[in-house]
Amino acid sequence: MTRRNPFPPVLWVLLAVLSFRMFSFLVHEPMWGYGNNYDQVRYTGCVGVFPHRPGVDPGLYSPEAPLELFSRQPAVEAPCLWTSELVFVGAFAAGLASEEAKGEDGIGSVRTVGIARAMLLFMMLATLVEVLVRRREFAVAIGLAAAAAAVLADPAMLLWANTFYAEFTSIIAAVASVGVLLLAWSGARSIGLAAAMVVAAVALALGKVQYGPLPLALALGFALATWGGAAALRAARLRALVPFAFAAVVGLAAQLVSISRTDDPALPLWQKVGTFNFVFNGVLGSSADPVRTTKRLELPDACATLASKTIFDYAAREEWEAACPEAFALTRAGVLARILAQEPATLMRLLGRAFIALDPWVQNELGHVAGESYGDVTRERASLGTLLGDWRALSLAVVIAPLAWIVLALAVPRWRAAGGHAWLAAWLANAIIWQQLLLTAVGDGVHDLSRQAFLVYAAALAWIVGCAAAWAGRRLPRWATGPDEGALRL
Repeated sequence: MTRRNPFPPVLWVLLAVLSFRMFSFLVHEPMWGYGNNYDQVRYTGCVGVFPHRPGVDPGLYSPEAPLELFSRQPAVEAPCLWTSELVFVGAFAAGLASEEAKGEDGIGSVRTVGIARAMLLFMMLATLVEVLVRRREFAVAIGLAAAAAAVLADPAMLLWANTFYAEFTSIIAAVASVGVLLLAWSGARSIGLAAAMVVAAVALALGKVQYGPLPLALALGFALATWGGAAALRAARLRALVPFAFAAVVGLAAQLVSISRTDDPALPLWQKVGTFNFVFNGVLGSSADPVRTTKRLELPDACATLASKTIFDYAAREEWEAACPEAFALTRAGVLARILAQEPATLMRLLGRAFIALDPWVQNELGHVAGESYGDVTRERASLGTLLGDWRALSLAVVIAPLAWIVLALAVPRWRAAGGHAWLAAWLANAIIWQQLLLTAVGDGVHDLSRQAFLVYAAALAWIVGCAAAWAGRRLPRWATGPDEGALRL
């Protein structure tokens, strides 16, 4: 009979901390969450669910505070984006419809969705930790649990839970993707793992437009991490990657189909918004000579005066559409190719602006406390984002850390030890960081980058905390870690 590996006491503590931080946040009175800058309507509109505010336009944004109560209002016309968030929104709408069928009021709290998401995330993390323990990867399990307790339970992450934004569902998919790749790296092989890879990759690619290529970036990071290892081990790991990589391609294709639909008039408008913000806020705003860059893009010289502007600098849609209509004939891929070939320094400045725009991690243009006007949750619950905002040099060091470690590990072969999970985790963290930074800046400029690319800080912090905790875990007393130590080869 195979003896079951004991669950190290330190893991019970870390999971208890994670559970307490998550659920005490989600049940807090008054409710904590982000106010609606309108984006939530893009998802709830698919099933006719809107904030329950009798006498108020259901689609009216409410950035000053989160709204808790929602109801079905199928007669309201609204845009609809196809995303993995629809799993939760659809279940919520079905529950409201069931209540209505019973003669009840059909009004529900978004907290039910937030708690459901948190329960799914917690159970998924607990399962990953348990599987790692069974595989005798104790240090890796400690690193994962510590990263979850410190980073995933930070207000910067949890504020998305009690909302109908797509971000928290995408967080779940991102954690699942990293988790299955960690297991594949450890040598786990099963039909169940392959199925989990497919679900995680597709769910992440469909989470948001900005996340469409992210699973492919993670697959590339995994493949690069195998470089330098034994040929047989490398081949085995690359074979294990196939289901995830295939699903990543399928998910990206599905995302492209979703945003190319012609049945929703809002989609072409959002394409124009992205083009305007990228060309003027992103590219011209990063150019040392906007007039010269404007000529290279074959735009009228007058368009150079729009450098650094976004659509939010205009009072009406007609104003920004008329400011430089020639820009809408451009494609973002075409603009990127021209600037890369003719003005690489402009792209470097754009990347520098993107780093600066990562702050704040906890969004301050949206209120956090129900019933208050732009209430700040960090007054009551500490966030790592406050530390990053106060120490900009530290925030840059945090983002660069996974890349710096890879460079050092390549220079010092004994550090690399390609079989180590820290090596893989560094590649996966870099995949998230650079894909999010580059795609967000290219997709919409830098004006809203801290919100759109919030996973950058999350990935970097999780890697740092996870590696530090795993290293410390190997040095804890035997009673805290169990009778066998796993190895995190650094």
